[in-house]
Amino acid sequence: MVLWAGREGRMERANACKQETLSAGIDELFHAYADMVYRLAFLRTRSSADAEDVLQEVFVRCLRSRPHWRDDEHRKAWFIRVTLNCTKSLVTSAWRRHTAPLESAAPDADKDTAKTGGTHTVLVTAGNGGTTDPNGSLTVEDWESVKINFTPNEGYEIQSISVDGKDMGAIESYELTNVTEDHSIIATFVKKAVPTPTPAPATPTPDDGE
Repeated sequence: MVLWAGREGRMERANACKQETLSAGIDELFHAYADMVYRLAFLRTRSSADAEDVLQEVFVRCLRSRPHWRDDEHRKAWFIRVTLNCTKSLVTSAWRRHTAPLESAAPDADKDTAKTGGTHTVLVTAGNGGTTDPNGSLTVEDWESVKINFTPNEGYEIQSISVDGKDMGAIESYELTNVTEDHSIIATFVKKAVPTPTPAPATPTPDDGE
């Protein structure tokens, strides 16, 4: 019985230590990414309450899944992707589908105006080693188009372009046409491989007798 109690004590201390480690890790991630998650959620929902709900859900998912990231860019892309997914789930939830929109009480002419007067957010992010043009959070009107160019810095090249989580390859530009929803574009760059120099052929040494 004494041994079992000692084992339970060790297990409790181990679990407490694990929880403290997880809590410290989440606190660090929250400090680094909470502002970005909140701003992106607010841009899509236009509601501080909804943005706070998304912020909480994103970090709950992070705590539950404990994802393993390759580097800082991979981690940032994960938070952007999960934020967009959580926001989309919130906007298209059953509660919202069954809630009558304000324009439902307006005349038909007002309905048509509301349908064609919306704006959408296109979030363009560039990793280390390059730039995008334009860059940052873009506001795009309904059915408009926007073209983004990707330029690597000296000594870098384009590794991949991700559009809403889908890898489009190492392309130099991408155009969103007839925009009707929010989008996220992430450009990732990588250092060019340095070619290994080919050694010069050895010069034959003349014989001493010649």
